[in-house]
Amino acid sequence: MVMKKMKLNERLKQLRKDAGLSQEQVSERMAQRNMPVKMRTLSDWETGRTKPSVEYFMELCDVYGVHDVRLAFTGIPSVTKTVDILDGLNPHGRDHAKQLIDMLRGNTLFSSAPTPGPSRRPVAPRSIRLYEAPVSAGKGSFLYGSDFETMAVDGTVPRDVSFAVRVHGDSMEPRFVDGQIVFVHEQPTLYDGEIGVFRLNEDAYLKKLDRGQLMSLNPAYDPIPIHDHDDFQVFGKVVG
Repeated sequence: MVMKKMKLNERLKQLRKDAGLSQEQVSERMAQRNMPVKMRTLSDWETGRTKPSVEYFMELCDVYGVHDVRLAFTGIPSVTKTVDILDGLNPHGRDHAKQLIDMLRGNTLFSSAPTPGPSRRPVAPRSIRLYEAPVSAGKGSFLYGSDFETMAVDGTVPRDVSFAVRVHGDSMEPRFVDGQIVFVHEQPTLYDGEIGVFRLNEDAYLKKLDRGQLMSLNPAYDPIPIHDHDDFQVFGKVVG
């Protein structure tokens, strides 16, 4: 871009005229931006008697719609020029766009600033029963009602958990492994397909209930049938 060499004051005057603004209008817009300047001062800047400070110079450029200061004053474009979403708007339109942006920033629906959420009460610590005797994921072992310890749990454990048991064996792999602690919601019945803790005669099992049988997830183990004469009880459903 070839451009006639102009002094700073001459260029400021030309930019104002190109923006279609009078000195009075510029003074009003600068006041709206909390940078008041008198028309006499503007006249001094445009005649070269004085020069604006860097802050006022940059604000004037914004009022005049200058996107690339270096290009506007030297004719040489900046090496890196950021994309201006206000490109194509005249100074009046740019002012309106900025007012709209400020309004959106102040609205919590559109602002990216974090908003304080509702105060949360700290979750009180709680304890559940962890039965010492392992629940079999294999051949079975008895779950004694009084043989347990108290285990403290945090908020990651579901609130509907009644007790916990420790898995013994590999028949419920890969979902449940030997030594793993599982959490159980105490309830007397389960639907087919649900995994729970059961007592069958003298043994306790971690299994899946399926059409009158206790099923393992490991295909190496055969189903355990539940007969009418068996002493069968549902302890609860595995929930975690």
